[in-house]
Amino acid sequence: NSRMGIIDLWEGDFLARETFKNRDYRGLSDIFGLFRQKNAEIWPDRACIAVACPVEGDVIDLTNRDWQISQSKLKISLGWQQMTFINDFMAQALALPVLKADDYQQCGGSEPVAGLPKGIIGPGTGLGVAGLCFFGKTPVPLATEGGHCDFAPVGQTEARIRDLLLAEYGHVSNERLLSGAGIVNIYKSLHVLAGTKSGEVLSPAEICQRGLSFQDAVAQETLTIFFGILGSVAGNLALTYGAKGGIYLGGGIVPRYVEALRESGFRERFTKKGRFSTYLESIPTYVITRSDAGLLGAWQYLVHFG
Repeated sequence: NSRMGIIDLWEGDFLARETFKNRDYRGLSDIFGLFRQKNAEIWPDRACIAVACPVEGDVIDLTNRDWQISQSKLKISLGWQQMTFINDFMAQALALPVLKADDYQQCGGSEPVAGLPKGIIGPGTGLGVAGLCFFGKTPVPLATEGGHCDFAPVGQTEARIRDLLLAEYGHVSNERLLSGAGIVNIYKSLHVLAGTKSGEVLSPAEICQRGLSFQDAVAQETLTIFFGILGSVAGNLALTYGAKGGIYLGGGIVPRYVEALRESGFRERFTKKGRFSTYLESIPTYVITRSDAGLLGAWQYLVHFG
């Protein structure tokens, strides 16, 4: 998806907002052109664009979609005086201080410590990871490509899945398991390990539906493993950032399955860090249920930095 909005910079009120399915368009410039056409009378003079990839140089290549974007050409074609590209989870991180109580749900832990770092992680098409620190009252986002860190299995089954994926991909990152494609990878690997074959090609959503409705034992185990790995990786993020301000779960997958997350081994794996288990027990974990949090983060970037 591409989510676009025009917002009153100081009031924070959306003047226009729309979501586009990327598969229906040839590239980002086509989507912006359509959005501009619909909102010509209120078209802004500056923009912040959050994209799912590293932002380096003029030409940007999206990690999980075959789109290439020239920043300079896009800026000229859309008539902006100022335009900034940032990482999509940098935007998610910047949104955290302005989220309202009904924009997220707590799933474990106690209260956040004001002024201390926050972390955010989100499985979706890929795996986004970012952090947020504070310099006084100014939020300082930390953009990362943490989704591509090495996957560290816990237990024999995860180790065997890792070995299967290593043979296929040559490198196994957390994203290879914590993403939509990762759900499929786990499901297929479990069938291989069990010596069974599923003749069906299932989508991540279909696997989740089968697992939650108890129609498919392998799909159930897939969800158990997925939430467990997510707990381990989120706990690692909390330790890395000293995220006493909380760990937030975003992306396109987890917000659909909040109750399943609560009932899973997520929190057990989150805190299971040996001598530092007690350190993690109080750190709260939240699921962001607001789908356009990235738009809020892009707005906050313009407020604070642009």
